[in-house]
Amino acid sequence: MKILHILTADTGGAATGAIRQHNSLLDIHLDSKILCCYKNAQSIKNIEYFNKKNQKNLAKKIVEKIGFKFSNYDKEIFKIEKLGKSFADGGTYELFSNPYSNYNINNHPLVKQADVINLHWTSGFLDIPSFLKTNTKPIVWTLHDMYPYLGGFHYDIDLENNSSFKLIEEKYINIKIDALKNTKYAIVGNSKWNTQKAKESVVFKNAQSFDTVYYPLLSSQFTPIEKTVAKTALNIPNSKFVIGFACENLSNPRKGYLNLLESLEKLPENIKQNIVCLNFGNTTTNGKEFKTLQYIQLGSINNPKIQSIAYSAMDLFIIPSTAEAFGLTAMEAIACKTPVLGNNVGGIPEMIENNVTGFLFDTNQPNSLLTNILKIIEMDFEKRNTIAENGFNHIKLQHNPIIIASKYKQIYQTLV
Repeated sequence: MKILHILTADTGGAATGAIRQHNSLLDIHLDSKILCCYKNAQSIKNIEYFNKKNQKNLAKKIVEKIGFKFSNYDKEIFKIEKLGKSFADGGTYELFSNPYSNYNINNHPLVKQADVINLHWTSGFLDIPSFLKTNTKPIVWTLHDMYPYLGGFHYDIDLENNSSFKLIEEKYINIKIDALKNTKYAIVGNSKWNTQKAKESVVFKNAQSFDTVYYPLLSSQFTPIEKTVAKTALNIPNSKFVIGFACENLSNPRKGYLNLLESLEKLPENIKQNIVCLNFGNTTTNGKEFKTLQYIQLGSINNPKIQSIAYSAMDLFIIPSTAEAFGLTAMEAIACKTPVLGNNVGGIPEMIENNVTGFLFDTNQPNSLLTNILKIIEMDFEKRNTIAENGFNHIKLQHNPIIIASKYKQIYQTLV
């Protein structure tokens, strides 16, 4: 059985989950390959990057150069730009993707050879209407966010705040419904929360099955390191209480950085003196920085071994996202035996049972984050360590690569 994974890029949270799934399938000796649009990472086994050269002929290039929109994708981009801007451009939403693409992978050799197509995060790469209408292979669609069953938004909180997109959102939902009507497909959510949301959607009304399969995590990649050793490696005094957080882009409001910043700045002065804030990821914060707390920004880190040092140096990891399908960084921190405080939204509570495997706060309750941070800082070390150990054991059980690969194998075999 030949499995082909299709994804837009080889870096980012969704790509990381997809590649780990692919590697776990290889470990149980399945024929798994990846077709990817953009190359950023190194040394991924059985991956092929789509050749984007010669996708447009000379006539198309000339027409576009003089100002006309030619493809369906470009036409939709023009409409979207009229409706509003993304956060990256000073607007009011995170992402809005249209279902078209300027790339045609329908006749790609890997597509033709595959027995099962596993779609992942494919925005800007996969032309959903043309691909699904011509494809005859069974499809597994792995959900990394809400985009597959929404119209163009990737999280429904953006729809609530952008009413001007209502009509185009509905239009794209209908395009997806039409594209899927003759397709044999199964849906796999990366959390029970995401799977349930997909079940409730009109887009996937004809799905053959719905399953939840968590992201796999290799214990060899994320390994607990003695905290004193990890702190020393980062030149942090062992006496300091390290509060950590990490995300791909701090300027994304959904990641909750501002809520975290405001809560930490409200800590009592005598506690602040003993705190070090540690972060890795994109450094863009739109000018919002810590003013009264020591802050170490490690920048972008893609090496799990180095990430393990950062996670292990933390006495507490916080994931303050206001919406999150899963929460990859929280899982990685727990795997390094660092207790995690997470927002009680989306798939986060599936990793964290409050005061058992971690801690939860509620953004709907004023000062909930601050109150929980103070409680954890003042908590007895042994209790905090026990909760970290419980979380570690939970992750080992729920995210075992062999078990996860076997679940996917069963889903593929049922479809074929």
